[in-house]
Amino acid sequence: MLSDNAAIATVAVKNLETAKNFYEDKLGLTKVMENAEVLAFKTGGSILFVYRSQYAGTNKATAVTFVAEEVDDLVRTLKSRGVTFEHYDLPKMTGRRMSTWPAR
Repeated sequence: MLSDNAAIATVAVKNLETAKNFYEDKLGLTKVMENAEVLAFKTGGSILFVYRSQYAGTNKATAVTFVAEEVDDLVRTLKSRGVTFEHYDLPKMTGRRMSTWPAR
């Protein structure tokens, strides 16, 4: 039933202006919509929907995953823009997670 419809990643934030700066200026996403309570950004063939919520920052799980091939170059660029990362090692996998999300 829904397999022909697009899914949109949705992220709650406390401050939309901080989120706008993070997603647009630091991550380089293209803003496609903005109003007093919601931002939307184009990312690849998808949309990232960012909305103001009093519950922002309470999720301890992954909220959005970006897929990239040139990870080391991407990490260098994001670090130069002030994005910090947490590193973790799992069996057969090393990962990075951006930790300066605007919800915090």
